[in-house]
Amino acid sequence: MGLEMAIQLLSCSTNVVIATARNPSRATSLNALRLQNKTRLFIVQLDVSDEDSIHKCASAVDEILGERGLDYLINNAGLVYHGGSR
Repeated sequence: MGLEMAIQLLSCSTNVVIATARNPSRATSLNALRLQNKTRLFIVQLDVSDEDSIHKCASAVDEILGERGLDYLINNAGLVYHGGSR
């Protein structure tokens, strides 16, 4: 869902999209999309279970946006548990 949302948001030529991933270097589809949208798609590392990662992500987003500011924030995250009980 996250990748498709980025694709749809990028279909409007005035949108700047900041996508996050736990491990950006392994987000191959997202990186391929970035190659097509170098000035409008930014990929920032974010692990929502790590408070330090959250703070670093916020700083990175602030640096990318500068005075432009943020219009929308879409928080789309999920967890998958493999085996065992919680």
